[in-house]
Amino acid sequence: MLVTLLAAVVRPGGVHADERIVPAGMVARTYTEGLGRAPDPAEWERALHEAGDDCSPPRLARWGESLLDGREFAALPYDDGARLLAAHRAVLERDPDPAEWRRWLHRLHGGTPWAEVVASLYESAEFRSLAATTLCRRDRSSGDPGHHGPDGDPLVRPPAGPGPSTEAELRAALHPGGTPAPPGTVVALAAGSTLLLGAPVDVPPGVTLETAGPPPLNAYAAMARLVRDRPDDQYGPVVILEPGATLSHVWIDGNGGDPAAHPAAPGTAGENVDVDTRPGAEGATVVASRLENASAGGFTTIHLAPSDAAGPRCGSVRPALVAGNLITGYSGDHAAQRWRDGISVGCEVSRVTGNEVVDATDAAIVVFRPVLGSQSSVIDGNRILAAGSSAFAGLAADPLGAGTAPPLTSCAAESFAGTWFHDNVLFTGPDTRFDLAVALGT
Repeated sequence: MLVTLLAAVVRPGGVHADERIVPAGMVARTYTEGLGRAPDPAEWERALHEAGDDCSPPRLARWGESLLDGREFAALPYDDGARLLAAHRAVLERDPDPAEWRRWLHRLHGGTPWAEVVASLYESAEFRSLAATTLCRRDRSSGDPGHHGPDGDPLVRPPAGPGPSTEAELRAALHPGGTPAPPGTVVALAAGSTLLLGAPVDVPPGVTLETAGPPPLNAYAAMARLVRDRPDDQYGPVVILEPGATLSHVWIDGNGGDPAAHPAAPGTAGENVDVDTRPGAEGATVVASRLENASAGGFTTIHLAPSDAAGPRCGSVRPALVAGNLITGYSGDHAAQRWRDGISVGCEVSRVTGNEVVDATDAAIVVFRPVLGSQSSVIDGNRILAAGSSAFAGLAADPLGAGTAPPLTSCAAESFAGTWFHDNVLFTGPDTRFDLAVALGT
């Protein structure tokens, strides 16, 4: 097995684990849910100091308000409804319920300053309880119950523009008259819409599924949101990409936050991922999208399937591509063995670049053994953070052991010639770790 590794920068968190309780999970979520991105290492170290030490609600509120009432948040192309959704998820770790969302919307339209809305969320009894029972407990679980509302449902808002905004409209656009849309078709979902899906959505060959506009990646609350609406383990992926299909600027919610409500049944093979590709899906692409809450019945968030044994070799003409996405693994829990990868690469020629992966609980990005030829994928320029949950590995090249199909005599029989990890950055919180920053082997 040959793997090239170059310039994987590994940085620990900036605050050493001691008697102080540093709410690293909250800091990460304020960035991902508020600003729609992961912090860079310098921001991370600074934020841990500013929000940490005594972990009191007033101190947490001052730090959080500096982001949610700051210039970067104000510059996001959000209407009031999207701002409220993002702020609730950042402060209270959940969607607002419809009644409170409408109530706050009415107040904003009546002239209530945004700063007052943010301050009220941090001053709420709910936030103070969250700080006391969860954020500021050293023994808190690394997992998170998900970001749905108090009733367990995601917020369904009126769409902010034209385009498919229901499951039926989406399926009709992708398969008009029951036949796949022709290659080159672009299906632009209504911005701000929430589509509750009762079964996987199949994107036909050469078709692009995106949000109208499209909004930039960090403005995820303005994207169309596709939500797994059935908790059972027989559902399958939220989205399946056929060869040459593209998913762009879409928010994918696997609805896997509550392990009691979304259990993995015995015998499941981890099919309940957020995005999967058909075996050998040449040129399948996932770009500039937000992906979260992978189901308990799924082993990863994005899976690029390997070649079919009959060929051709996946990516030999056009590599599969995963680029510029934000992936959060808050619904996993390393300690409780709810292990999920961020991006799992089977396609033998793939490019995984410029992604941000926060709190994956198995491996953030893993490249698996080839089915045909060698595994020759490139993993570069990704930012990987273990904030509130540890992981087995930040980066991994995994031959999946010996003696499994196809028959192997040893792991050394698997060729990873051409696989290249370079210019990736890995960093952690004060109480989290990667067991192996870079794992070569099973």
